[in-house]
Amino acid sequence: MTELVTLKQEHQTAASLYGDTVHLTELFEAVRKVAPWANDRKQPMSAPEIALVVRKAVAMGLDPLNAHEVQIWKDNRGSINFQIGYPLLIEWVRHFHGEHTEPQYTRLSAEQLQEEGLSAADVAYRVTFMMKKDIAGLTALLAAGYKPEEARRMLEVSGLGTASASEYSGQYFAPNGRSKSWKVQKRAITDAYRRKFGSPNRSEIEELRRVGGFDNLRPEDWEATGGLSADSAQALAESAAHWRERDEAMETDPQYKAEQEAKTTEVSSSLWGGEIVEVPATEWSDEADAANNDEAAMDAAERAADEAEAAMIEELQAEADAGLPGTPATIPDDRPHWKSRAAAIAWAIAQGAFGEPDSGTAPHARNAFDKVKAEHNPENFAAMSDLWYVDVLRRISEKAPV
Repeated sequence: MTELVTLKQEHQTAASLYGDTVHLTELFEAVRKVAPWANDRKQPMSAPEIALVVRKAVAMGLDPLNAHEVQIWKDNRGSINFQIGYPLLIEWVRHFHGEHTEPQYTRLSAEQLQEEGLSAADVAYRVTFMMKKDIAGLTALLAAGYKPEEARRMLEVSGLGTASASEYSGQYFAPNGRSKSWKVQKRAITDAYRRKFGSPNRSEIEELRRVGGFDNLRPEDWEATGGLSADSAQALAESAAHWRERDEAMETDPQYKAEQEAKTTEVSSSLWGGEIVEVPATEWSDEADAANNDEAAMDAAERAADEAEAAMIEELQAEADAGLPGTPATIPDDRPHWKSRAAAIAWAIAQGAFGEPDSGTAPHARNAFDKVKAEHNPENFAAMSDLWYVDVLRRISEKAPV
């Protein structure tokens, strides 16, 4: 009976974060596909181990795909480690317990290391800080006759971060751009937070996710984040969630769709003097697609694309000269002419169509390019280039203030 109640509670807990069993299965599949901790080459996890971690994360209200929320790894002994993410811990302290003074770090001497039971070759830092709401209490203690050192010790929060000599000397001990001392100091302040405040509970984590805007992320939003840093992965997932919600609204909310189309038309007109429309395609094939990604066939593909493009421009110009409805102004003669899919995507990223160019937007841009191709089935690379040009301009106009 107890086991049945526990299973029911687990199901309800999972459903409150990602929905029913179907959504939990989607989360499991997404984790197996993109989560670095589930695909570590040295310590790979089995499917049952991944399922166990996913259930534990969901039970705590955490997203196992978001490295800012939870750190997961399998050590050399085969044990699975599960730790609240440092960024989430910092935000939890600030949101629920208040601000504190600037942390002060002190590296332990050989004598102090011995006092802590550590080796003389180990590295350790002690951190101290005071919660700002306790500063008034410090004044009261001084007024009561306590010495400054005594009063401060009574209110001060402290923690200890350590690293063994072999760990500290490891090549990959600290992330790129960070010193090894920073890693030990981070451990120290994490220890101080836990000593003083414990750990966040499920309801607090859920509130932080709502406040941070992470509660709308779904497993599919993380699909293109494999191999990215934690910051880039989260930025890409948030971007994917934004476009997913927008597409859903365009399909289900006619008023929203009309407003977005009107906004796009207005901005496009101000930028290019006419409404942006899609250019008719002529020919596309898998062989042509392969040629555009094969350096040996690049010259031939480029010549064919140029010929097709020249014919298309002549047709558009003829329509314009005859007074027929057409929008040659929306595809200017000097628009970029790319030699490959990679070049077209790189140009779009540089324009800021998918966010800041250095924020890990390449996977999102590649997905968008492939989506345009799948939706319109262009018949050659020149036609695809025009469609891509139009799509990028649309994205830029939607980001522009109106």
